[in-house]
Amino acid sequence: NGKHEWSRKDGEPAVTTTRILTEDTRLNITDASVEDAGEYICRNGPTVTHRFVVTVEVFVKVQMIVKVLNYEYTPELKNKSSPAYKATEKNFTAEMDKLYKNTPGYVRTEVLNFTKGSVNVDFRVIIVINAIDPKNASAIPDAKAETTHQVVREAKTGFVKQLQVSPVVEVFSPPLEPRGIEIFEEKSDKLGVRWEPSEDADAFKVESYHVQYRELLTKIPQNA
Repeated sequence: NGKHEWSRKDGEPAVTTTRILTEDTRLNITDASVEDAGEYICRNGPTVTHRFVVTVEVFVKVQMIVKVLNYEYTPELKNKSSPAYKATEKNFTAEMDKLYKNTPGYVRTEVLNFTKGSVNVDFRVIIVINAIDPKNASAIPDAKAETTHQVVREAKTGFVKQLQVSPVVEVFSPPLEPRGIEIFEEKSDKLGVRWEPSEDADAFKVESYHVQYRELLTKIPQNA
């Protein structure tokens, strides 16, 4: 009984526009995101303390298009209810399940559509990340890049499991980070930065990199 006081272990405010305190002082979280993950502390008076750890499931979706050379396109593949569509979809997703069977958090692969070009398969891979801390947000772009990288890496061999494919994969997610980032010629008013493109920069259609800097004690980055 009595009024509950809520706080977070990381010092961030417990009550926000999406974390709302009800009339009976319960904390109601709506549209939970990674930022809501973490440990919450509820105090009722000077002696009663309860701790709750909120875990947020984040579904990461990565969309790609791969050209499968050992599929034959027919008009039936336009119809998602046709036997040909369902059989091809089942075959494709089964091969993707083999590819991602050891990937933590892998849920499934969804075929979005088939188009001509041998057969171009537009699909998305779904990964789930269990976030227990707002800092886990940094894992999302990494998961997207690594999920895409697995298909791109295998496609270079001409096969993704039993699927004969074109080595060029069209991707709709951020690429891997550049390699070998170095800081050099550090001076009081300037410094140099150099790097190598990520291994699959071409597949991700990376055309350029933008460097930003942030002045000491400021939060807003600026373009170099």
